[in-house]
Amino acid sequence: MAVPPSITAAPQEVLGCGTDDLLTCHVILLREPRLGVAAIGHFDEFARTKDFKGLVASFLERVRQRKRAEEWDYWEGGEGDWEWEEEGEEREEETEEELDPAEVYELHLVGGYADDAGKARKISQRFFKHLHDIPIRLELKTCCLGRPNTR
Repeated sequence: MAVPPSITAAPQEVLGCGTDDLLTCHVILLREPRLGVAAIGHFDEFARTKDFKGLVASFLERVRQRKRAEEWDYWEGGEGDWEWEEEGEEREEETEEELDPAEVYELHLVGGYADDAGKARKISQRFFKHLHDIPIRLELKTCCLGRPNTR
């Protein structure tokens, strides 16, 4: 299995990441704390379920890639007990490895100021429904919605 160079390259520290015009919009950040994999999305009233699912799918794929890269580094170092494939042996088809169902990812939510029309609150409710429906465990680390996000 070839690992793309961007996956095995030394990680770089991100000093900052942001967005602007966050009124009724919401920023959702997912993070895998051990590997440092993160995904950030800026969603507005026009965002659809497929957009949100795309963010989650992209995030989970990056987590899988980093885990594979860790395994690759392990084998490259000569560690472990593995066997060479013998000539003529059929290779097992690679399957998408399942993520550990006990794994907990960080969730950070910001946005949705307290507007007079209540539009932001409705969008917040929509995203909480989306977050509830995804098949991973989340720990809410930051939540700044509504009145706390209004100046």
